[in-house]
Amino acid sequence: MGIARRPAVAGPGFAHRVRGAPSRYGLAVSRLYDFTAAFWASVEGAPRPRIDVLLVEDDPGDALLVAEALADRPVDLHVVRDGAEALGFLLRSGRYSQAPKPNLVLLDLNLPGLSGHEVLEQVKADPGLRSLPVVVLTSSAAESDLVASYRLRANAYVRKPLTAGSFTEVVHQIDEFFGSVARLPS
Repeated sequence: MGIARRPAVAGPGFAHRVRGAPSRYGLAVSRLYDFTAAFWASVEGAPRPRIDVLLVEDDPGDALLVAEALADRPVDLHVVRDGAEALGFLLRSGRYSQAPKPNLVLLDLNLPGLSGHEVLEQVKADPGLRSLPVVVLTSSAAESDLVASYRLRANAYVRKPLTAGSFTEVVHQIDEFFGSVARLPS
C-alpha cells in the first residue's frame, strides 16, 4: 500500500459520530490525513542531495550538451573520453586515485580503445562496481547494441536525440529519474 498525495477523505474534520463522540476510525483517518499532508510538504520542499555523475563520452559536442543540461542541477559531472580513462576513474587508479565514487555512469558505446560494451562488461563483473547504475547514452540504433547492453546488465539504454533541445530534455529526464525518483547506492 502506498501513500497517496491527497487524502481519501475530506480532511481533519471527518469523523463518524457514535452517540455524540467521534469513532476511533474517524480519528485514525484524521491523523492519517495530517501525516500525509506533512509528509508530502516535507518531501516536495526538501532539496535533493548532490550526486556525482561520470560521463564517458569522446565527442566534445555531446559532452558539452550534457554539461550544459546538468549545469543548474545538483550534479557534480566528471567527464572522461575513453574506456580506459573510465575504468581508471571507477577503479581510482593512476591519476584518478582521488576520484570520487560516482552515483551514476552515462556511457557512450562508440569509444576509442575499449568500447562502451567492454567497459560495461568490466564494471558489472567487478564486485565493487556492479551495483553502480550505468545508463548507455548512445547514437546507436542497432538492435544488437541494445540487446548486448542489457545482456551486460546496463540499467538503461537511451538513444541520443538529434536536436540540442531534445538532447537536453533527455538528459534532464535521466537526471530527474536517477537524481530524484530512484534511490542510488552511495
